[in-house]
Amino acid sequence: MQAILAVTAPFFALVLCGWLAAWRGVLPDSAIPGLNAFVLYFALPCMLFRFGMDTPVLELLNPALLGVYLLCALLMVFAAIAFTLGKRVHLKDAAFGALVAAFPNTGFMGVPLLVALMKLVLHPLLVFVLLTAASALGAGLSGLQIMVVTLTAALPSASNVAMLAERYGADNGRITRIIMSSTVLAFVSFSLLAWVFGVRPQG
Repeated sequence: MQAILAVTAPFFALVLCGWLAAWRGVLPDSAIPGLNAFVLYFALPCMLFRFGMDTPVLELLNPALLGVYLLCALLMVFAAIAFTLGKRVHLKDAAFGALVAAFPNTGFMGVPLLVALMKLVLHPLLVFVLLTAASALGAGLSGLQIMVVTLTAALPSASNVAMLAERYGADNGRITRIIMSSTVLAFVSFSLLAWVFGVRPQG
């Protein structure tokens, strides 16, 4: 567990530093959209390219992995909408909340923590169960592939959904609270899941 925390703690500490910088005014609000755009359109694609360039294309585009992950994402979207839609949460807000639940929180249906827990617990569990079932049915998935995709599903909610929610006039405050809750909780849940899988950090 100590080796896992040595990898996860700096990542979440950096997120905390960003939040503190915005909260204390060190990072002005006007700079945040530009920073988000840089991460979304430049830094993230470069990082994904770097990680994927040594992986065979057929392994990156494995139909069974992609199919199961897409199915799980759709199930999460429909489940999140069904659980949160109501008088206080309209369809547009429920739909963007569902995107947060599907991507790597006052009443039972209205608290954003609920959606964050769906993202961090239900989503990876669903992915793990369906991938394991697909492997048992002859999909030819390795234990490593199942572990990596399950850990991917266990990551906190994607922050770019908040930008989309703001652009299309949804309740961006609610979406941001879900993302923040999932990020805080993921420090524990993701680290525990990695420990359960017996992940050995490299380098």
